[in-house]
Amino acid sequence: MWRRFGFLMLVSCACATHDGPDAGADATDDAHDAAHDTAEHDSSIPDADAPPLDGFVRVSGSFPAAAELSIANPDLLAATSFPIETCPDRAGCRRIVQTWPSGACTGRPLACSPFAVAEASGDHDGTRGAIIIMRQNSLSYVETWAIDDTGQALAGFRSATLPAPSARGVDIHGGSIALAMYGGMVGGDELEFLLVAPFDNPFSFIDLGEVDHVTPGMDVMQRAQLGDGAIAGEMTSLAVQRVPLDGSAPTVVTADEGTLGAIAGETIFFDHYAGGPAQVQVARAGEPSEPLILGPRTNSYRIATDGRDLVWLEYDYDAMGMATNYEVWTSPYAERTTGLAARRLDTPALISATSAITVGFGAAAVDDGLGGLRLYRLADGYHADLAPSTGEYWMSPAYIGPTELAVAGETHGLVTTQLCFIELASLAWVPSS
Repeated sequence: MWRRFGFLMLVSCACATHDGPDAGADATDDAHDAAHDTAEHDSSIPDADAPPLDGFVRVSGSFPAAAELSIANPDLLAATSFPIETCPDRAGCRRIVQTWPSGACTGRPLACSPFAVAEASGDHDGTRGAIIIMRQNSLSYVETWAIDDTGQALAGFRSATLPAPSARGVDIHGGSIALAMYGGMVGGDELEFLLVAPFDNPFSFIDLGEVDHVTPGMDVMQRAQLGDGAIAGEMTSLAVQRVPLDGSAPTVVTADEGTLGAIAGETIFFDHYAGGPAQVQVARAGEPSEPLILGPRTNSYRIATDGRDLVWLEYDYDAMGMATNYEVWTSPYAERTTGLAARRLDTPALISATSAITVGFGAAAVDDGLGGLRLYRLADGYHADLAPSTGEYWMSPAYIGPTELAVAGETHGLVTTQLCFIELASLAWVPSS
């Protein structure tokens, strides 16, 4: 359930896209077409000319060779795990132990952050949780790992940081990981490439080719989620598009003023702001988008879902034009207004316009904009507050599972200091207002 390309690490995270309608140059158009053609082919065969790199095997695809993308072989995966220990200052909590090769970051505290976590970029299938982390072991390479809730590696990728920025894991869903790779500048457009790799055989990845620009130029995919049949992406131009996993042409869900909320299957939920109040809309595959939340409040936004429940925020504007009177709402999953059974969960005192929502297994988490999280039990509306430690704030959870949530803490806007698994039963649940 990935929300943001927001890695808390000094690693280049430029997102990139494709050729716009007036890109012009024939060479650029040819490169664009070739990139999309690869979506129909298996371009995941290991590069025979590149030897294994400490258990990583170089692969090729539509993405630039300069990315030097390599995938961890089965032996390396089996041998790679991230130790987990009990949190020293919190009951019902486990955390990942930060481990490094000897001397890897000596004298380079900024270039080699302990690890980074892609915010809200995990998944729980009811049996096993999975989350994306990144670590940079040198100035030349960065590693992206998908690990389970015991710390065991599920998939691993290594890519160059220079001259091309690294590949980034952007979401996990259904036993696969989606990655994005920066491809440089062509004709004034930034290029970015997408692939989806299954945990059971990462070398058989789906190469989706170059990301389509909605607006020409430096219009990049800044938020994304992986669904059963597509990737939903929000561009910096605030367009939202659907990228099918079968290699067929992407479709624009909204050309402007949209922010991605969630994808369930191939149905995309998003917030739309153009020409009026914020409004949650829904776009089913093959159909035009339509409003989903129609009231009773003036504005609705920040929709999130796990395919079982919907959770969103509603608010008004005061006389000064400031957002006020925030409320948290929920409904069983629905794709049409007529299917909603909406009810208010809470009127929290601390919330902000940037608050994000994570939903999973009958619970939801809303960040308060000040470093804390409020979790809700959707069945009875009770909530529990998860306060941050001193000098730290909680990111939006990577996932909420049946019994625990996975969440990372950040310090000073620079590095992830801990990745925790917190038992829901260990929290103090009280009635909401």
